[in-house]
Amino acid sequence: MDNGVSSAKCRPLGTTEANWCRALDDGTGTCITGILLAKSIGVAPIQASLSLILAAQPLLRVQIVEKQGQLCFEIDDNVLLDIEIINQEALQPVENIDRRDQEPWLQIVEDEMNTTFPQQKPFRVIEARLYRFPNTDNLIIVKLHPAAADHLSAVGISSQFMKHLQDFVIAEENGEDLQELIDRRMNVELEKGLKTGEEVPPCVEDAIPPGKASKPFWARGIDVLGYGLSAFRHAILPLENVVDDRKSRIIIADFSESATNKMLRMCESKSSDLNGLLIAASLRAVAKFKGTGSRGEHYASVILLNCRSMLEPVIPDSTAGFYHSAILKTLHATETEPVLNLAKRVTNDLNEAVKNRKHFTDMGDLNMLMVQAMGRPALTPSASMRTALVANMRDVPCHAADKESTSYLNLRDWVTCSSINGVGPCLALYPDFRYGCLRVSFVYCSPLFSAETVHKLVDDISSMLNNLDDQL
Repeated sequence: MDNGVSSAKCRPLGTTEANWCRALDDGTGTCITGILLAKSIGVAPIQASLSLILAAQPLLRVQIVEKQGQLCFEIDDNVLLDIEIINQEALQPVENIDRRDQEPWLQIVEDEMNTTFPQQKPFRVIEARLYRFPNTDNLIIVKLHPAAADHLSAVGISSQFMKHLQDFVIAEENGEDLQELIDRRMNVELEKGLKTGEEVPPCVEDAIPPGKASKPFWARGIDVLGYGLSAFRHAILPLENVVDDRKSRIIIADFSESATNKMLRMCESKSSDLNGLLIAASLRAVAKFKGTGSRGEHYASVILLNCRSMLEPVIPDSTAGFYHSAILKTLHATETEPVLNLAKRVTNDLNEAVKNRKHFTDMGDLNMLMVQAMGRPALTPSASMRTALVANMRDVPCHAADKESTSYLNLRDWVTCSSINGVGPCLALYPDFRYGCLRVSFVYCSPLFSAETVHKLVDDISSMLNNLDDQL
């Protein structure tokens, strides 16, 4: 991409990245990680840990700037990130009917997720805050711009961060010269960065192998028309409040190691995968909630694929950036179909779409539809900007931080997810593996949907996944 502003340290945003900038203005895409520690720590170890990550990730050092009327990524050589410190009252539940059952620390994560990046350019694509409480609890917030980091990036960054943080906290408490250790580690990370090319990585569109995204002009027109017409038959969750301001809310479901292993075994035995199972359970739960019986409804599902290994050149999974592609599928679901049968259909449909290169050929079409939904909300049900029932990741990321590498931090909990209160699905799933167990963070838009409604759905989804023997 050469538009007169490209250089080793600056390039225009790709179409997908630019769309995420626009979506973020409406409230969708703020990628947040909240890490709760039962330990009092200083700012220096946090700053040092993030500096190491920035040194190794050129795209996390960029600022979004405007040049010649184009949004661009421009690398900032400064790897030092300012950490805002917020001295907080004791963790107290918010008196809000939509948040009454939620842990107080998660309410802060939600508030941060619903606070977007600056509108005035230039601005950095990463922000960090430290919430300090009267006891020894500390809450670390790391916020990432969606144009610079997809969900896989965010999970990987949080894992690296926690490992670095433990090392620096131990060193500081042992009386080591923290600055010397930082400098030594920084030199190693900078050398790695220089070896991989100290330049902005390409956007996903520029890294698609030649010919893989090609299709005839007439076929593109037919596909766009088909997506538009299909939207009229897609059912969604009943809308409850389309008037008041919208916020993204989080509900978390944790599964034991035995339940997680059973899910994986059942998926393998039924020629399905975990993405198919999570989508199927979600569709079944909605069909049951709406009482569709055996009649069922057609639902739109968005599945995000990590394309890094399919690009040219191949981009390592450890590289930050937005390298996901979406596939939009229409699925008919009833409340009577066994969830494992539905999961197999979901998996087979997705595999066929990938085989036909839909993740590349339809990338531009779905970007255009996303822009249309943002620019003309009236095209969506009750101007809700809900474009699908559910969205999920095809490949579930795994946190690399194990208990040993984080035990000294007294890590109580952490979560990584993104906001959807602008354009987006009714329910966004952010699954990950941690310590051998599956966790799914469900994000929904309030007050379009109430906490009571989504809790019912999540409870039903969890029940299905924990009792798969009953679903045969």
